[in-house]
Formats: sequence, C-alpha cells, structure tokens
Amino acid sequence: MIKLNISGIVLTIKKNILPFGNSENSTSLTQDSNKNILKYLFILSTLALFYSILSLSSFALKETLLLISNLTGFILSYFVIEKELGISNSLSDMICKLTKKVGCEKVLQSKGAKIFQWFTWGDAGIIYFFTSLVYLLISSTSQTISPTPLYLISIASLVFPFYSLYYQIIVLKQFCTLCIGVLLIIIINSSTSLFILGNLHSAYNLLNAYNILILALLFLTITTIWLLLKEIFLKNVKNNTYYTLYRRLKRNPRIFLSVLDWQPVTEECLIRLDEKIAFGDEQADFNLFIACNPFCDPCALAHKHVHELESKYPKKVRVGIRFTLTEDNLKNEDSKFIVSKHIIQYITQHPTATKDILHSWYSEMSLEKLISKYPLNTPVPNVEPILQEFVKWNNQLSIKGTPTFWLNGKEIPSIFNWKDLFEQLPVIIEDATDN
Repeated sequence: MIKLNISGIVLTIKKNILPFGNSENSTSLTQDSNKNILKYLFILSTLALFYSILSLSSFALKETLLLISNLTGFILSYFVIEKELGISNSLSDMICKLTKKVGCEKVLQSKGAKIFQWFTWGDAGIIYFFTSLVYLLISSTSQTISPTPLYLISIASLVFPFYSLYYQIIVLKQFCTLCIGVLLIIIINSSTSLFILGNLHSAYNLLNAYNILILALLFLTITTIWLLLKEIFLKNVKNNTYYTLYRRLKRNPRIFLSVLDWQPVTEECLIRLDEKIAFGDEQADFNLFIACNPFCDPCALAHKHVHELESKYPKKVRVGIRFTLTEDNLKNEDSKFIVSKHIIQYITQHPTATKDILHSWYSEMSLEKLISKYPLNTPVPNVEPILQEFVKWNNQLSIKGTPTFWLNGKEIPSIFNWKDLFEQLPVIIEDATDN
C-alpha cells in the first residue's frame, strides 16, 4: 500500500480541457519559445539596420547620432515590451536594478503605462523608434524625401518625458530605469533634431504633402505589422504560461496520486506470485505492471527507467511484464512470437535471470544475440499455455498502446505518460519511506 500524507484541496485536471493537444508525442514546447521568437526578430532587425547604416556614406555626424539613438531607443523599447509580457531578460533585469527605488514592473503594469487597454507606451516606443529608423534610411537614399517631418515629430515628442517623469515621481513614487533610458533617447532625438533644423520657422518651408504622406504610410504600416506580431507574442506567452502550469501540476506527486486514486483496480494487472515475467521483492509496496511489445522502441526506452528504478529501490519496487500477443502472432509464429517464447522459456529455466534477459533484450533488440547470449537447456519447456494466457489477457483488456503501466493494479491516467510516471515515482517512494 502506498502511504503518502495528503492533506488540503487537490486540484485535478482533465486532458480535454488543456489548450495544447498531445504535446507529449511531439517535440515539447520550451518555456522560452516566445522569448526566442522575439530575440530572433530583434537580432535580425538589428543586424539589418547596422548593415544599412554601415553601407551608407551620405550621413553627417548629426544624422548618424540620430540613427544610433533611435536604434538604442528601439532596443530599450524591446526590453520594455519584454517586461510588459513578463519575459525575463538578464540585461533588462540588470538595468532595472541600477538604483534602489526601482519598480520597472510596477510602473509598466500601472494604468499610466497604457494609452488604450490594448496599446501601451512600450508599443508606442517600438513603433516610434522603428519608424524613425526606417524613414531616416529612406530619406538618406532619396532625393525627393526630406527628413524634416521626422525632425519636427522628434521635437514635438519632447512633451512625453515631462508626462512620464511626473507620473513616475509624483503619482507612483517609483522609477523605471528602462523608461528613463527611453526618455533620455527622446530628449537626445529632440535636441539633435532641433540642432539640425536650426530654427523652426525655416523648417516649415521644407514640409510638403508628399513627405508627410510617406511618413504617415510608413507609420501605419509599421503599426499594423507590430500589432499583428504582438498578438502572436501574447498568444505564445499565454500558451507558455498555461503549459508551464500544466507541467508543474503533472509533476506534483500529490496530484498524481489523487488522480490515480480515481482509477479502478484492474485485478488482471496485479502481479501474481506465479507471474511468469516478474522481478523485484515480492513484499514491495510498489507493484509496477507493464504491457509491452518486444519490438516497441518506447518500451525499450521505458524499460531502461524500469531497470534503474528497481535497481535503486530493490526492496520497494516489484515489476511484472506481459507481452501484448495476438492470435495471429501465435498462428504465424512471427518474430514477436519467437522472442516472447524464447524469453519465457529461458526465464522458466532460469527464474533469477528475468531482469537480466529483459534488460539485454531491450538494450539490443536482436534475436540473434538473444539466442546466442541466452541459450536454452534441454529439455525445452512448453510455454504455449503461458503465451495463450497473454493473448487472452491482451484481448480482455483491449490494450491500445505500449507501454501501458499499472501501479498497484491501477492504470496510469491518460493525462500522464510513462515519462511523467518515472518523474513521480522516486519522489513518491522516498516520501512513503520517510513516512
């Protein structure tokens, strides 16, 4: 009997309410997949921008300063977006801890950090700085497009630092060093633009409808693309959050045992004293019964864990195995039949070698090596009744896949796979031993 001290409320989960499908049979999601998508896009765009900057020779020192400042602003805005999405980044974390009175998360999650419910100042930063970068690059290669509209917008944006500082200092009484960095970039942009233009009065004469239209179209295009990308990012963050929670629940031994407790006991999957393929202490508290196919790769992988578990807890774990044979296997005497028959015959002659022959077979899965390494003595025992019993057992339980596990007669619930089982069992065994 499994003895584990369980108290309080246990949350259980059903497979059909999870938003992931059967991710266990495919490449598992990484916890940072959304973070990687953002990073790859960021790295690619940064490299492209650097290449464009280095390939241009028409920039004066002041225009080059604007390009660098906008690129820096774009990077800082990217870090702000990461913080808003709850993505950890060592560099942005370091920036946020530069001073004692820092509350990046508090500032970025406050009401003042949102322009609309779906649009934040982080979004505005990404769009503003990226639009500025692209427009500066376009204007540098065109004889008809003037950067003047962008300069005027940069000067006008000087209003924002006053609002942001007021909100952080007076309202929240917290500082966001990432935000302060963005504000410094805006001030640098505004000062540089003002210096380039010389005086605002003459700047108005350089404006024309064509330049304004190009800048407006560029702004709308980048805004649309960013909002679409952000929607994808948000879904990835949400799915990763659910998946992380789902994995934590699956790895909780209390939840595992609670769900297992709902399962009925299958009498046919309790290890009998005369079970033909069994090893481990007969008095063990943990009886692990397994339905296997001799030529099943997942069974071979699982058997490695079975072997290690029983070796680690020889007095706590007993293992019983039955092969999922069919009438056709027996009738045709195929390879599945031959391997099963040879293993059972050898175990009949050498009961203490059960663990060794199973481990050897699932390590190599070679019939030739099996027969050579484990030859039969004469007379060869008749094991046909045992094979027939395996067929009857397989038909009775209608086993759909291998390996299938039962713990103390209860089938492992479908929301857990065999990998989950071997993550849970050592903890459960240790806990039961301590109690």
